[in-house]
Amino acid sequence: DEERRWYRYHRLFADLLRQRLHREQGDLVPALHSRASKWYEQRGFIPEAVSHALEAGDDERAADLIEWTAWTTVMRGEVRTLRGWLDRLPSELERSRPQLGILYAWALALGGDLDS
Repeated sequence: DEERRWYRYHRLFADLLRQRLHREQGDLVPALHSRASKWYEQRGFIPEAVSHALEAGDDERAADLIEWTAWTTVMRGEVRTLRGWLDRLPSELERSRPQLGILYAWALALGGDLDS
């Protein structure tokens, strides 16, 4: 970044490293995503925390984060992002947590998908 506080590998190199990790130590991947989710949340990067919680398979944590950040996400005009997160959660979780159902209905309506 401009302040030289963040460093990012080239996308192709990062893809290579991810593939290698999955191939050689794939069983560690969920735990790494879980740790990344917590790290991002502690630093206020909630969208990234949600994504990593979903990748870790930690649906409850992802749902908690989604419920916490949903309206901020909508206000930023990122309804598709919210819908994408909600689509990745199991339907049983949505049924057991009414706020998720309400958020999903709003995401559909705001996204113009009134038929669903």
